[in-house]
Parts: sequence; structure tokens; C-alpha cells
Amino acid sequence: MIEQATGQIALIVPSNREESFLDFLKRWWVDPHKDYIDQIFLVWDGHDAPVKIVKAAENMPIQILTWKGMPDYFSRKDSAIRSYGFLEAYRQGYQYFVTMDDDCYPWLGQDNVSSIRRHVETISAGVPAFKSTVDGHIRGLPYTSSPKRIPVYVNVGLWQGVPDVDSIHALTNITPRSLSTGHTLVHPRERIPMCGMNLAFTREVVPLMYFPPMGLGQPYARFDDIWCGLFVQTVMHHLGLAMAYGEPYVFHSRASDPFINLLKEAPGIPVNEELWKTLYSQYLVSDPTKSQVVANTYVSLIKGVKDLSCFPREYKTHLVSGMTEWINNFLPVRVTV
Repeated sequence: MIEQATGQIALIVPSNREESFLDFLKRWWVDPHKDYIDQIFLVWDGHDAPVKIVKAAENMPIQILTWKGMPDYFSRKDSAIRSYGFLEAYRQGYQYFVTMDDDCYPWLGQDNVSSIRRHVETISAGVPAFKSTVDGHIRGLPYTSSPKRIPVYVNVGLWQGVPDVDSIHALTNITPRSLSTGHTLVHPRERIPMCGMNLAFTREVVPLMYFPPMGLGQPYARFDDIWCGLFVQTVMHHLGLAMAYGEPYVFHSRASDPFINLLKEAPGIPVNEELWKTLYSQYLVSDPTKSQVVANTYVSLIKGVKDLSCFPREYKTHLVSGMTEWINNFLPVRVTV
């Protein structure tokens, strides 16, 4: 269990909204949350961060990343730009990565225990291997707690407040409720939508966390975390690494315009439908004797993506190039795919 700050926790936030990010800081840089934030990486989606944010960084552990010096394979004008923050935090040696959107705030229904602490406890200590089938103690469950825990490398947190839904369900007012408690492990034969607005993962799987090109100059938007999540799960399931979803919650405060979202999502919907099916049966090759087994398995995934027919040729070329440039940050010898 994490009882105090470890000097190992990075919080990565993409933003291009000055007031939203400043409000985010006001809500998170307070007790008990700030004790579990060692460094904030603001990935500012533009050339220069506003003066107010630069001044705030003088009094808080905030590192501002902008388009200046950012490689071309990262997205612009899209939250997928957060992957640039993942890479920089990795290079600086952080062990635990938490990423949130700038409109996600602490949820007061969690007994004043920091959401960031809950995330890091999950990915550092794992989840119990023995579990009741109901809330509370069910007959047959051991009375003594089990010392055995299952390592978790990615934890997908949930939300209260404004539902995180697609445009079609927002327009039809068919919205899910986020009510899961505890943690549920993703079965190796399951796939879930991985939402990037409240997400945590360990250093070991950072090589998998490239959010595909979206936004400026790209035909797709709002599928960056979803498609990255499918890639992540394909590799993790192959390697026997566990992903969980459930707690902690954050309060999602802002609803984006569903009509604008519909226009953004429409080009990617048919691709998304096909991608879920084709990646489910994707065959990967890995060499467990190599020290960079996660990164090398990702190379195998890139080769599989190169053969997918669901992406238009031009976008697939850009995607494969971006994934290749990304993974070369984690390999001792550059590869080409």
C-alpha cells in the first residue's frame, strides 16, 4: 500500500484550455491528492502555454511540454497528444503513470482517499487473487485475507458526473451509469474500451501507450484511447499481463457537443467496428528471452497492423510509421517495419 509520496508518480494531462487546466490544478493540488503527485506533465496542445500557466509552474512541480521540439508522430489538436507526456515521464525515470483529462476532478464520494493513491495502489500492489461474488463476505471465502495478489499493469478508472459516451448515445439520451466497485480483471479473451481520461499504468507497459494519430491533419478523432487500448490489450493478453477496470472514480464535469462529436466520430465508426474483430484474432510473436519483451512484442503487433485492411492506405502508412518511431524510443537498436 502507498502510504506517502514515493517520488515515482507522474500525472500527465493534455490540455489547450487555460481556465480548465487552472481549475484542474486548484482541485488536485490540495490534500490529500498532492501527496501522491510527484510531477505534473502538462502537454499543452499548441506552440506556447499561456502566461498564467507558466507562472503556476513556478510554484508547483509542473513541466510544460508544447509543440516545440515535439516529434511529428504525435497528434496535434487532439487529446492523443498525451503520449508525448508519457514518453517524457518515462525518460525521466518515473515508475507510475496516471493520466487524466483537464475536466476530471476528485470525486468526493471516496471517503477523502485520493483517486491517484487508489490508482497507484492498484498498479503497484495488484488486486487480491481471492474475491467474493457479492459485496461483503460470501460463504466459503477464507476468513483470513490472502497474501496472494495478481499484478496489474493497467488500471482503467471510471467516472461520476457527465457520462463518457459516444455521440449517438448522447443524442438519444441512452447513457450508461458508472457503478462498478472494486476492480474487475479483463479476461484474456475479453476486450474493453480503454478510456484515457482516468487511466493509470506501470513503467513496464509504457512502450504500448502510443495513442494513434488523431486530430489535426488526420481523418479520425475520438478513437485515440480506444484504438490504443485495443493494441495494448492485444499485447498484454499475449504476454499474460493483467488489466483491470473499476475504481477509482473521478468526477467528469464537462459534456462536449454531441453534434460536433458525431461529425468527428463518423469517419472512424466503420474502422472501429472492423478493428475490434480483426485484432481479436491477431497473432503475435514474442521472445521471452529478450529483456525488452514488451517492446519487441509491440513490433510484432505493428507488423500485424501493417496487414490490416480496415484502415485506408494513407492513414495506415502514417499509423505504422508513428508506431515504429514510437517503439524505437524503447529499443536498443532501431527497427523498421
